[in-house]
Amino acid sequence: MSAKNYLADVQGRFPKALKLQLIPEDHELWEIENYELFLKTRRKMLADSLNDWLEGIVETSAMDGKVTLEDLIAEGENEDLEFKETFRWDVRQGTVNKDLENVILKTIAAFANAHGGRLLIGVTDDGDVVGLERDYKSLGGGGKDKFELHLTNLVQKSFGQSFAATKVAVTFPEVSGIEFCSIEIKAANKPTFLQVAMKGGPAQERFYVRSGNSSPELSLSEAQAYIDERFV
Repeated sequence: MSAKNYLADVQGRFPKALKLQLIPEDHELWEIENYELFLKTRRKMLADSLNDWLEGIVETSAMDGKVTLEDLIAEGENEDLEFKETFRWDVRQGTVNKDLENVILKTIAAFANAHGGRLLIGVTDDGDVVGLERDYKSLGGGGKDKFELHLTNLVQKSFGQSFAATKVAVTFPEVSGIEFCSIEIKAANKPTFLQVAMKGGPAQERFYVRSGNSSPELSLSEAQAYIDERFV
């Protein structure tokens, strides 16, 4: 039995076993050609776990309460948090604008290329939770289920099914009874490019990263330097 099949079998029979043993659960890392990356990822997991344990020993006071999404929103956008008022509904034009979907994908790629982060849709730049009703209607109704399906299909098409399954988690929390979308993005194990359609020409690969509270595109030379430092 190959290592990949063995780990898959263990995960299927004992869902928590790999996590308890600090073994990466990303199926891409189980491929034999990714063995070195598997070892690198597991070393980091072991180091992080040890550091967390040591910090727990020296910690002198416990946190008074759990940080909520309301707390995060109140702090505003930063390197790890981004707000988008809508997913595909253009507020200014009053119509569907699929270019806005590309902005969402760009932000997901930027977080994955950095160290992960969270994208909230249905929250204005000022931190006002306005919800998803306009996006729901733009998809012909169906609420969050149809919204999530459309979002997941776009992520799979842009970055692959494995990325969608292991690096992206979509939930629909509420604040004051208003439902919005939270997308938690994990750091990628390899560079994440986004195919961007060019007017009058074929689509081109673009590379985005997080810089403060924005997701700028890097030039070819800048992207290569960043990749060499971040992924190699």
